[in-house]
Amino acid sequence: MLLMEYDVFISYARKDYVTEEGTVIPGNIVSQIKDVLMNNDISFWFDEEGVYSGDEFAKVIVQNIKKASIFLFISTKNSNASQWTSKEIATANHFKKKILPFRYDDTPYNDAVMLHIADLDYVSYQKNPQKAFSRLVLSIKDYLAYVKVNSQFRYDDATHMEKSDTAVNECTDRTEFNAKIDRNLNNGDKRKEAATKKRTILDLLKIKKVYLVIIGMSLLIVVVFVCTKFINRYLQHFHKTISHVYHDEGIYDVKWFEVNGVKFPMIKVQAGTFLMGDNDPDAIQHEVTLTKDYYIGQTEVTQELWKTVMGSNPSKFKGNDYPVDNVSWEDCIKFITRLNLSTNRKFRLPTEAEWEYAAGGGSEDLDNPEILIDTIIKVKPVYSGNDTLSYVGWYKETGDEGTHAVRSKKPNKLGIYDMSGNLWEWCQDRYVSYSAEKVTDPVETGTGDKRVRRGGSWRDNSNCCRVTFRSRFKPDERREWHGFRLALDCLEN
Repeated sequence: MLLMEYDVFISYARKDYVTEEGTVIPGNIVSQIKDVLMNNDISFWFDEEGVYSGDEFAKVIVQNIKKASIFLFISTKNSNASQWTSKEIATANHFKKKILPFRYDDTPYNDAVMLHIADLDYVSYQKNPQKAFSRLVLSIKDYLAYVKVNSQFRYDDATHMEKSDTAVNECTDRTEFNAKIDRNLNNGDKRKEAATKKRTILDLLKIKKVYLVIIGMSLLIVVVFVCTKFINRYLQHFHKTISHVYHDEGIYDVKWFEVNGVKFPMIKVQAGTFLMGDNDPDAIQHEVTLTKDYYIGQTEVTQELWKTVMGSNPSKFKGNDYPVDNVSWEDCIKFITRLNLSTNRKFRLPTEAEWEYAAGGGSEDLDNPEILIDTIIKVKPVYSGNDTLSYVGWYKETGDEGTHAVRSKKPNKLGIYDMSGNLWEWCQDRYVSYSAEKVTDPVETGTGDKRVRRGGSWRDNSNCCRVTFRSRFKPDERREWHGFRLALDCLEN
């Protein structure tokens, strides 16, 4: 999906624009739409002069339909009676253009037009012209933003493939490649051995010169050890004292955001290292390090938030405090694009690594008091917040054939709700198999045609709701068990 020369190709009937003498009709719908597009910096093309005819006209029309991202059909009595508009729509459909009907009156589509656009959403002018123009502009800009995002993904994919091809070309001689690796390893071992001997000699010299200092340091270490034991016992008692308050009352690192009067909370997640995956065929366990703190939605995006941003509600299971469902990955991108325009921020979907890290509770194990003095890699619970799914998530055994309000189960250790069950949650990444290598800040923009979804839903069994369970789905398909939550870099707070 490439960026085009024009944003919009306008298809109209000339009788709606000028009189038989060639004079522009005052207040005509074509001129109104032109003005709206120009005022909103939307580029367009249409046959203004009407100087082309026959084969020359057909050639010009086809060329300019190909150059536009969106085909805008102004549906009127005259345009539905025109053979040329029917041919233009057929051409736009052939080139797989985004067709956007704008119905000026209640004239039904003719058969040739109906064949191509019967099932398409349209903008109606009759009831509220000003609202119709606003909706037209939003529809165009939403699609253009979607085209821009997908064009960037394709650029990233091409760069990734080019780097992979270069690496393969540089390793054509396998025997020579292995020999070089062996030589590098041997040289590295020799350097390590020499460095070890050097350090041993230096340590002996230092002992001779500063042995009194070493004795003093030893005594200090003993004192620190004794004090540490005492402090550790105190902290264990303190931790038990506050643990009930911490988990039940919700002392979490929450930040509230607002758009159009609707507030929504996000949890700050501190950077760290964890073991991702669980040795499923596509989820080989490997060490992942996230180097930057980030925010993630304390809940899935609610219907109240979706409606205030998008002006509509696609959900099957209605309720302001219910998570929005029946959304595709592409719908989520459109929502985030519009949310960022309204808030001047850079919200996004979480990466798959960020999602699993937050679902597992980050790198801190709050049930282990040693974490207060030692740095450890967390052993994740089976589900997000508990090893018993019914405490923290809605799934097949508890879902009652639908979603439930957010925050109606217990949160996980970071204060995040519903990361196991309720709805599958879209992630930023394309779906590819893991490798066993250590990675830092991973995000997969590879060549896969499906996007990652995580967490399971109200209609799935408990296995799908595990923190480490992976799944994938086509990015343009909607289901009533699909939702999402937001992420935001801490630098954007």
